[in-house]
Amino acid sequence: MTRPHIEVIAEIGVNHDGDVTKAHDLIDAASQAGAQTVKTQSFITELLVSRVAPKSPYQLRNNPGSNNQFEMLKDLELSFDEQVELKSHAESLGLTFLSTPFDQESLRFLVQELQLPRVKIASSDIVSVPLLFSVGESGLDVLLSTGLTEALEVDLGLAALAGGFTGIPIAEITPNGTEVILQNSDARSYLNKKVTLLHCVSAYPAPTGSLNLRVIQTLRSKYGLPVGYSDHSEGHLAAIAAVALGAVMIEKHLTLDRSSDGPDHRASMEPLEFADLCSQVKLVAEALGDGRRLLTDAEIENRKPARKQVIATREISVGELFSPQNIGIRRPCELIPASEFSKLLGSRASRHYKEGDAIAR
Repeated sequence: MTRPHIEVIAEIGVNHDGDVTKAHDLIDAASQAGAQTVKTQSFITELLVSRVAPKSPYQLRNNPGSNNQFEMLKDLELSFDEQVELKSHAESLGLTFLSTPFDQESLRFLVQELQLPRVKIASSDIVSVPLLFSVGESGLDVLLSTGLTEALEVDLGLAALAGGFTGIPIAEITPNGTEVILQNSDARSYLNKKVTLLHCVSAYPAPTGSLNLRVIQTLRSKYGLPVGYSDHSEGHLAAIAAVALGAVMIEKHLTLDRSSDGPDHRASMEPLEFADLCSQVKLVAEALGDGRRLLTDAEIENRKPARKQVIATREISVGELFSPQNIGIRRPCELIPASEFSKLLGSRASRHYKEGDAIAR
């Protein structure tokens, strides 16, 4: 039986706190936990946020030490050279290296210097048309996170990606122009080959009642694209449920210490928890199977004793017609199975049967 492969992405994000040594430790932890992919974030603070942008409420709670987003992010920024080291380290451990670009220069770095085959786009950028257009132009595979969105904003994000790839002018990529773009055959072909959507609730941590995991099925049904789950909830229950609902990948934040100050630590798993998540996802994927109803190896030894065969319910003479009055079904199934009961009706007994004898061919 074919087992579905569920990719587990360890999102180290900015949980390195701007310390590249800690980033390397997080990569080691991701590998030891059993993740297949490790993901970081690539940004130049000056190109991402203004110097006076206020912090989000969760950032104020989780990272009280800085005055605004600019100060917070500047402390968390890794240089391009450091990211080259991280990619090399990850690949030496057999991990796939992935990153989220938050600005055009970081995207250029990931495409041209790191030569990544795919990128992840954060929920905050699903309507950032210029950035998405450039991602589409790059031809990379894309994981597109759908947090912070209303339904039609997902259309806009997909249209911007497809527009960049197919050469549709960026001026045509507007909230009111998505329908035509998404019906374009070249755009559809690109999206089908290149894009995976990620259901996401952008709260850190996300309350259980806000997770709305059935959106995974809604997105798959509406767009016909593979759908994963970027999980910001506490624990691993939601991630396991997402796999059961058809998520093809799980992204979860990894931290070395959830009590640390920083925007994402409290919505993250520590290494032992993350290892348990990886193990549980693997088991659920194995349990899900491929959806085909086939006789399994585990069932074969139970088939004969559990199934019924056709037997004589009273004495039957040679030449007597079989009927519901003289044959029935009982366990175990060794000769004629219960499935052939109706075929015997009206045929004649070729031998004498005592009550309880199994009917033979």
